This record gives sequence, structure tokens and C-alpha cells, in this order.
Amino acid sequence: MDYEEVLEHYSKPQVKDEITAYCRGKWVALEGLQRNGGRAFLRYTRGGVPLTINEPEDVTLLLKKFRFFKPRTIYASINSYRRLENRENTDNPANIVKSMPVWDVDASLESWEHAVKASEVIVERLDKEGISRSVYLK
Repeated sequence: MDYEEVLEHYSKPQVKDEITAYCRGKWVALEGLQRNGGRAFLRYTRGGVPLTINEPEDVTLLLKKFRFFKPRTIYASINSYRRLENRENTDNPANIVKSMPVWDVDASLESWEHAVKASEVIVERLDKEGISRSVYLK
């Protein structure tokens, strides 16, 4: 997917709204390319400010501001923070308000049943620990 396709996808109102709802209050990273073509993550501005998305317009602004990086994906931390104004805010555990652990269960088309089974195991364990209201599968 080239940069223009990425920008087109992330410019859709529903996509921007979903991304914003998930990223609000979290530390964001853009996945893009290093000059040698390798995968890289951009997490701060040149001034050391953590990347954030708090409004739908922020999605487009970040993608355009860091166009040189050829962003292809947006990631967000599992933690929500009180403040995200400088690097120290991301390093300070006392600044974390809440966490939302995430398990990424990857599978190929041929092994999708294994991904379903792994997801069932995770959900069953969380249920045994009393966590059931805020469990989401995508």
C-alpha cells in the first residue's frame, strides 16, 4: 500500500472516528520506512513531544506532517496517560491512568482455527480472573 492509499483510507470519517476513539489519551506511533527501506516507528516530534490523536483531524495532520516517513499504520500504547507533553511523561509510571492489555493473535488463512482456539483460551482465562465486561475481539 503506498502513501496515497494510506492517506485515502485514514481520511474516511468512520476510520478517523474509530482511530480517535481508541487513541484518545494514549501515546501513538506511526509505522513507516527508514531511508534504507526497513520498518521503523516514529513516536515523538523533533521537539520530543509524544505523538497523540485526540481529535479526528489529528489523524490526517499526523499523516501529512510526517509524509516523508511514508506512514502505513497507526499504533497506540496500551496505557492511557494523564499528560503527554514530553518524553518524561511516557517514562513515568505514575502518569499512567489505566491500561488495556492487547493480545495480537496472528494466523494464516490455512490456520485460522488455531487463532480462534488461542482467542478462546485467552477469553476463558480472563473470565476466570473476573475480567469479562471489557473484553473485545477484532
